[in-house]
Amino acid sequence: MKHNNEQKISIGQLEANIDETGIRSVYWCGVEVLRGLSAPIRDESWGTMAQAIVGDDVEETAATVRHVRRFRLRDVNGSGELSSLFSSEGRVVFEWMFKADERLHVNRAGVCLLHPIAG
Repeated sequence: MKHNNEQKISIGQLEANIDETGIRSVYWCGVEVLRGLSAPIRDESWGTMAQAIVGDDVEETAATVRHVRRFRLRDVNGSGELSSLFSSEGRVVFEWMFKADERLHVNRAGVCLLHPIAG
């Protein structure tokens, strides 16, 4: 299934699909090894705080591809960055940073990793 604004990353035997929520999938040698990787921020009622993407950058070298997404929260004053580094050796490094610029009530803010059902 193709999602809105999906980007495909390929380097060596590694392929990844990135959409507005984060990394949608990662394949190594044609086998799905990661079903999803995102960083939702849950408000005090456990709702997901809406994010607006303010920048998407891709940097490529011979051995790596780095995808950096900058975002702002829509309803409160806060911003962050998701950085994903994909290597031709099959390594994926994910970093997440968030900064609230005003008092913010959250139940959870962090990384959510989903593995494939089979693979």
